[in-house]
Amino acid sequence: MAEFSEQTILVCLFHDNENARAAVRDLIEAGVPQSAISVMGGATARNEGSAATNQIFFAELKVPESDVRMLTTGLNHGGTVVGVKAGESLSGKIEAVFRKHAASQVDEKVVSPSATLGTSSGTAVVPVIEEDLLVGKREIERGGVRVFRHLVETPVSQTVELREEHVVIEHRPVGRPATEADFKTLETIERTGMAEVPVVGKTAHVVEEVLVGKETTERTERVHDTLRKTEVEVERLGTARSSDPRDI
Repeated sequence: MAEFSEQTILVCLFHDNENARAAVRDLIEAGVPQSAISVMGGATARNEGSAATNQIFFAELKVPESDVRMLTTGLNHGGTVVGVKAGESLSGKIEAVFRKHAASQVDEKVVSPSATLGTSSGTAVVPVIEEDLLVGKREIERGGVRVFRHLVETPVSQTVELREEHVVIEHRPVGRPATEADFKTLETIERTGMAEVPVVGKTAHVVEEVLVGKETTERTERVHDTLRKTEVEVERLGTARSSDPRDI
């Protein structure tokens, strides 16, 4: 005799993100596997608010459509949704943690269908499951650029022609008799030589501009995945054949 194991799904909305984080910590300490805990919103958001991605999240937790609308409103107001998939034996601990941290309880218990196969009496329920592909999108950083300026000094040289004046003293022999006028010429004479020196100045002008911006492009990407479904095969037992279609 084979049995389907029962599983409990609890979904709660926290209006305070700190309470949500504390609840996740307490759930792990209570023995709930971290892989069984799903979180959306707050500081630990799984997505960027895409409607398709929200649908994937709530579909995984089997949240009814009426609750999805309420949870989405809570997310839009900054809340955090915490969902837990665990064995029914942990449901009491999970509910206690949610109550401790003031969660708004949405779906207290969603137990997966159970059935017993091979019984001699009664009706056996065999669920037929088929997966659907839900594709969402979110924004991620692809890298960028950082533009900065720094000063570069380059030595340069240039040739310039400079003019200089020099005072020249020349002694010339004469040999003539001195006159009274020669004795009167006793004043001081000054001559100054002039010289050119380089005068350096600089001017600056803009030679180029660097424009930093962004452009948006679109691309189409094909998503590949594998969908599962269950098929039910019926095998007739015994050797007797019946013409009644109800026996098939």
